[in-house]
Amino acid sequence: MRVSLAILGRVALEQPIGPSALARALNLPKSTVQRHLKLLAEEGWLVPAADATQKWQMGPAAQELARRAPTELGLRDVALPVMRRLAESSLETVYLAVPTGDTAVLIERVDSPQPVRTYNPLGTQIPLHGPATGKAILAHLTPETQARFIASALPAFTPHTVQGGQLREQLQRIRVDGFAVNVGEWRSDVVGIASPILDGEGRPLCSIGISMPVSRHDPARLAEWGSATAHAAAAILAAVSGRDPLL
Repeated sequence: MRVSLAILGRVALEQPIGPSALARALNLPKSTVQRHLKLLAEEGWLVPAADATQKWQMGPAAQELARRAPTELGLRDVALPVMRRLAESSLETVYLAVPTGDTAVLIERVDSPQPVRTYNPLGTQIPLHGPATGKAILAHLTPETQARFIASALPAFTPHTVQGGQLREQLQRIRVDGFAVNVGEWRSDVVGIASPILDGEGRPLCSIGISMPVSRHDPARLAEWGSATAHAAAAILAAVSGRDPLL
């Protein structure tokens, strides 16, 4: 699923685009890209470009999603049941963030049932570098916007805040993995894992993330947590679009 989402996002940015260019951009085997292109085409998310040989563009399912604004369906109402399930399974606090210019805003939260937990009030404005929910959004903004962020003098919130070339590498990794990781980059005692929810053109609608105290951080579980947020993002996308999540 993570690979499918990465391919879908890249096609949205560079359509029409062929499997060779996708494989190079995402650092994936061409055979893997071709397999996922076939799956995405079968579900209507991609179609062959009419005027380009072996190139792909966004399909009717993605176009329909773009037409159906999430505000129309009530993004919070759509996301809240998914957030509750994620909080219940992870036992950690779950946040929903939406992009607002060069920052993002936390618009929903489901608290961890554990007595020691992270907390940010709804309406908190967060940077796009540092928090996982912010980086999940930044990784899917336009290349020009990302380049501007990388070249600018971004504030270092902690000694672990990633900037410059390291941030560029992180954003590429996020697009491939389908989730962002923050280990003490915004607040030194907080760890976050988040995935984006993208519209039909590959633009970030919002991001969903798990947040926990660094004392509960287990590097061996990052892939598990990342998969959980990616599945939650797919579930929100499915609820917004009225389709099954990509598998």
